[in-house]
Amino acid sequence: MPEINNKSLYGPLTDDASLGLRLANIQVTKDLVAAFRPLGLTPAQFAALTLIQAHGMLPMGELGRLLTIQKPNLTALLAPLLDRELIERQQHKRDRRQRLLRLTPAGEALLVAAEETRRAHVARLTRFLGEEEYGQLAQLLRRLAQYEAPAA
Repeated sequence: MPEINNKSLYGPLTDDASLGLRLANIQVTKDLVAAFRPLGLTPAQFAALTLIQAHGMLPMGELGRLLTIQKPNLTALLAPLLDRELIERQQHKRDRRQRLLRLTPAGEALLVAAEETRRAHVARLTRFLGEEEYGQLAQLLRRLAQYEAPAA
């Protein structure tokens, strides 16, 4: 990856936080994708499993909202998890239009290994940045996640 501070490559974008965020996301995601590959998971599937576990039973629409994923993309994201019987889908008892998701025992077991993988990923990033900078970065990213661009 080219050095972002190289003005001859990036010109005025060198000081653009958006470019830095994009390039950092690419690098960090590469590491996370490689880390989850042996488990047969993507980072998005890991996030889905984690959210389903955290909520116990989660309506599909709510999972899509939490992950900011549209329904067709959510269906594609969940299909391999359903095929591997890591999650199961059932109708809501009161609202038959809703589908609830929950982890299966196999999903719970895989999530234990996946969480260890995530912790190792965080440890690599923490070693690279140092604990203080990692904490600052995490705080800033949570704050940026709240940013809402003005309507066009």
